[in-house]
Amino acid sequence: RIVAHKINERTFHIFYQLLAAPYEFKESILQGFGSATRDSFRYIGDVDVDTIGGRTDAENFEQTKSALATFGIEGEELNALMEALCISLHLGNLTFAPSRRSPRAARVASEDEIKKLSSLTGLSR
Repeated sequence: RIVAHKINERTFHIFYQLLAAPYEFKESILQGFGSATRDSFRYIGDVDVDTIGGRTDAENFEQTKSALATFGIEGEELNALMEALCISLHLGNLTFAPSRRSPRAARVASEDEIKKLSSLTGLSR
């Protein structure tokens, strides 16, 4: 459901909620994520719906945060969870091509995306 979904169907609501969160919150999770929009991520798809059950994604995000706090997930734990979601969105932007060394292997074709992901996660290639 993350990788593919039907036309005009949303993937997991938390992705849309997170993207609708306040700039400051998003930026506190990952530097540079504050200005991210739906158009920033391939996993999101082309969906114009931003209201579910009469509430906007931003309102639903606040409700989700409140529900998570009920279970003790707030502060650094909440940030770690949201960071994992951000990284999942970024993983969806990676593209692959046949390896130059072996016809049975693949390589990351989106160099800019892998550099961004490496920087976000603190992992080197």
